[in-house]
Amino acid sequence: MLGENPRTVSLLLNHLGNTRPRAGRGLQAASSCFRRRGATCRSISPAKHCPRSKYLRRVAQGIVQNAGRLPRAPAQADPSDRVKKMAELIRLLDRGERTELLAALEEKDVETAQKVKELLYQFEDLLQIENASVQKLLGELDTKTLATGLKGATPAIQHKILTNLSKRAQDTLQEEIDLMGSVAKSKVEEARKAIVEVIRRLDERGELTMTE
Repeated sequence: MLGENPRTVSLLLNHLGNTRPRAGRGLQAASSCFRRRGATCRSISPAKHCPRSKYLRRVAQGIVQNAGRLPRAPAQADPSDRVKKMAELIRLLDRGERTELLAALEEKDVETAQKVKELLYQFEDLLQIENASVQKLLGELDTKTLATGLKGATPAIQHKILTNLSKRAQDTLQEEIDLMGSVAKSKVEEARKAIVEVIRRLDERGELTMTE
């Protein structure tokens, strides 16, 4: 994998199916070798400059084994599915590596990079955000947007939000939710997008901490 073009690596990782978490770790380990505008380690001694080469070889072996089980002429992948899988892999990287990889992708394909960015942050991420970061997020949201976004949310997400509010703020938010009654799905999705946008901004500012 060290000598492969980034596009080839991406294609291979895309076929790993349920091994994508391991693929993400492989991408993280290999990223310094191919993230910067298609650079490879072909001219660099892996033993001297790529201390993770043994791990990379194991990842490469896994890729080959999985690729060997693929049909000879696989059906054309759905572009939206490909973007989703790319986002899933990039989500496994830390913020600095994500930023570099997205910048490199943006140089080559602005449209795809934008689609990937839109999938990097999800409403369900609230469950993995540490409380201090949740409190910063709540400070940037108005009660109506928060109440609308929590309509139909899982009890775990509602609990996460409520426990990071003062008793008075909890009562206000719960009252807002109860008074809303039924809310159109489009309105809920719009509110959740606003919440996700705040998550993205916090991450870009380096103010977002997530649990493992």
